[in-house]
Amino acid sequence: MVDANISANHVNQLLTKTMDDQVTIDGDGNATHHTTMRYAWLTNGEVFGPPTYSDYVRVYVPSGSSLQGQQGWQPRGTSHAFGREVWAGSFSLSYGGTLTISLTWTAKGVAKKDSSGWHYQYLVQHQAGSSWRLNVRVNVPSCAARTPTGMIRVGNGQTTALSQSLVKDTTMHLDYRC
Repeated sequence: MVDANISANHVNQLLTKTMDDQVTIDGDGNATHHTTMRYAWLTNGEVFGPPTYSDYVRVYVPSGSSLQGQQGWQPRGTSHAFGREVWAGSFSLSYGGTLTISLTWTAKGVAKKDSSGWHYQYLVQHQAGSSWRLNVRVNVPSCAARTPTGMIRVGNGQTTALSQSLVKDTTMHLDYRC
């Protein structure tokens, strides 16, 4: 995700940004994402310009991904760049306000199967100069909970989670057997 303050002000440092992504991997290796991006302007400070924060957001996802639903922003179109699908939108926010953008989307065939099991990789790239809190929860197919002792398992058998500040590119690798 890449976002840009398109206002003539300097409020970026006053915003709290959180991205939550709930991912469910099905038996065919498709990953359905329920992604929310929450912006909160609750910190008072020098604005140096208009009192409204306006943002242009681009979300980069694996090529071939499909967007099933979106809300919380003004959609600004879709495109392809850097080998990825790109969904764009914009919104405005005033001091004291919060705004949540919700996207529901599916990436086809992103969990890969080989002789040692299934492998899923999740990458979130850090945008220079930005500050985000990242919360990811991945649910693997129910068959992963029935794996024999000694097989690779994740989290509690079906779910694993990551919660951290996004200060660098972050990759999560999951391996499981069905």
